[in-house]
Amino acid sequence: MGIIVRDLDELRGIIEKEKKAGKKVVFGNGCFDIVHVGHVRYLKGAKELGDILIVAVNDDSSVT
Repeated sequence: MGIIVRDLDELRGIIEKEKKAGKKVVFGNGCFDIVHVGHVRYLKGAKELGDILIVAVNDDSSVT
């Protein structure tokens, strides 16, 4: 399942709900403007560490 969350309160609610359900929540972030095999490996590895993977996408100002 994949969803886009743009509201911090909504994200907090999702995390709280998943943790109450006994799920392990993992967080990762990065600049994925040109997705390559390294990104895929990073995300797959992160997903293997838990049940729910939350990925934050950095904006241009954070990587320049």
